[in-house]
Amino acid sequence: ERGMERRRLWLENAHLTETVALYQLSHAAVSNAEVDELFNLALHAIDAEFTPEWTAVFMAEDDEGVVPVASRGEARDASEESFFAGRDQQSLEALGRAEPVVVAVPRHSGAGHEIAHTLLASRVSYPICVRARVIGLINVQYPPRPQPVNTGDLKTLEILSAQLGGAVENRRLLERLQGAYLDMVHALASALDARDRSTRDHTDRVCHLAEAIAREMSWPEERIPELWLGCILHDIGKIAVPDTILQKPGPLTDEEFDLMKSHTVRGVRMVESIPYLKPAIPYILYPHEQFDGSGYPHGLKGDNIPIQARLLAVVDTFDAITSDRPYRKGRSVAVALAEIQAHSGTQFDPEVVGAFMRAWSRNRIDLRVHNGRDRAARLPRPGLQRPARAGSETEMA
Repeated sequence: ERGMERRRLWLENAHLTETVALYQLSHAAVSNAEVDELFNLALHAIDAEFTPEWTAVFMAEDDEGVVPVASRGEARDASEESFFAGRDQQSLEALGRAEPVVVAVPRHSGAGHEIAHTLLASRVSYPICVRARVIGLINVQYPPRPQPVNTGDLKTLEILSAQLGGAVENRRLLERLQGAYLDMVHALASALDARDRSTRDHTDRVCHLAEAIAREMSWPEERIPELWLGCILHDIGKIAVPDTILQKPGPLTDEEFDLMKSHTVRGVRMVESIPYLKPAIPYILYPHEQFDGSGYPHGLKGDNIPIQARLLAVVDTFDAITSDRPYRKGRSVAVALAEIQAHSGTQFDPEVVGAFMRAWSRNRIDLRVHNGRDRAARLPRPGLQRPARAGSETEMA
């Protein structure tokens, strides 16, 4: 009775382990988890269900057949190496037929040289399909066991491959949707750049400058794509500003300056209904707030200004001072650095200014103009304001 009870508890525990592994994969499949996480969860679920000797997951590539994306175990001979590279005949057959293929593999073992037994291990190649289209493959090698691969084993692999296939396809659809958003971002940025030749390269320079400062401040890597998104869109509201104001070669009137200042709020209205673009809002709305509270649109002060905007304010001003504008020639880098340092603690966050100066002294600032293709490489992956009245270079920025 104790033996039977222990066996019952062991079976319940084994079943629970399998169920938890399947649940984890199911949960990840519907929560937009990263693809690598999905692959690792699939391997974990297979391990929990079958305790295989070897498992490999492949994804189909148009020009390369299938390529391995995750695996567990170690091949012991050329036959296993071929199987777990997805290059053997069994794998090709499963891919071609879009059906699982099971092969028994003899394995010799024995005690010394006196007795040898032939045992049968099993290899299963199970295609990962989405709407009758093969997008990948699962290869599993079972250790020798009394019972061959049965219908229940294949059903479990069917569930796993369906979950994995659906999750991967969802990720690909999401990436295509994000790609469409990026195309829109580039179109908006290009539309703004096209209106003002003098600021055409401003967006790209600001993006590179901002990234250098963010890295100097040890921003986590996952924030860099959002930084690029925000820097590209930071002046998008200027699309709503008339050319007569945007390209005016002289000082703006008070009325014109009020209209120019409205570009921050107008820009937010353009993007706030698009979830993917919401991380750009701090870069659009707050870069003209000043550290002492004298900026616009809300007169925020100190740390109440989002750090994204405090960083952008410094690099935006630096590029404004050093670039040619219709109303003045660009100033030297030395003048720009002196202006930024002079307004540290009033217009600019001293912490950001310090990071800017450190990055400059360490030659981490690249002033070369980069082309727009750099944007796509960094996204999740634009002109400058006119002076309102006479004043310092930073006020003009």
